[in-house]
Amino acid sequence: MKKMLITLALMLMSIGGFAQTAQEIINSYKDNPGVGFVELNKMMINLASAAAKTEAEKEALKSVDSITMGIINTDELADEIGKKLEVLEKQG
Repeated sequence: MKKMLITLALMLMSIGGFAQTAQEIINSYKDNPGVGFVELNKMMINLASAAAKTEAEKEALKSVDSITMGIINTDELADEIGKKLEVLEKQG
C-alpha cells in the first residue's frame, strides 16, 4: 500500500510547480536498482482519457503533458523517497 501511495505522489508531483524538484528526485534515484520509472507521454495519456468515465476526468487528463510513475521495490526506499516528497509538499 505504501508503495502505491509513493507512486501516486510521484505522479502528482510531476504536475505543476513541483515538476522541477520532482525531476531532481527522479534523477537521484534513476540508477538505483530498487527503483524504476515509467514515463507516460501525451499520446498515452490521450488514450487513457478515452476510457475516462466523466467529462471532468477527460478534461483533467487532456491538461496533462506527461506523467512519471515510480515503482519502488523496498520499504526502506519508499520511506526515504516519501520523506523527500513530504518536504516538497510542506514547501508548497
